[in-house]
Amino acid sequence: GPRDWGLLYHVYEIIKHDVSGGTDDYKALQAVTPPGMTWPELDRHVGRFRGTANDPAHAGPEARHGRPEPNPISDPMSLREAEDLIRRLLEAWIDTKI
Repeated sequence: GPRDWGLLYHVYEIIKHDVSGGTDDYKALQAVTPPGMTWPELDRHVGRFRGTANDPAHAGPEARHGRPEPNPISDPMSLREAEDLIRRLLEAWIDTKI
């Protein structure tokens, strides 16, 4: 199906839930930091991804929330950047499974 903000966020949550052992602590994503990326860099990208995906001012009608965020991010992520981030996270996660 189409890769929209909701689908990308769903994949992100599945990965986060798995690597955190069910606690949903996003910092557990350190275990699946994609090759060529550091944890601080991944942390920044995940923050931009979450901030963009949740805010209709940035993600439009596909946003996860229907109300604007009270403190919107200043550097929203494009859908193309989000697809790349989630693809890289997914590949790193799968690599931990095989």
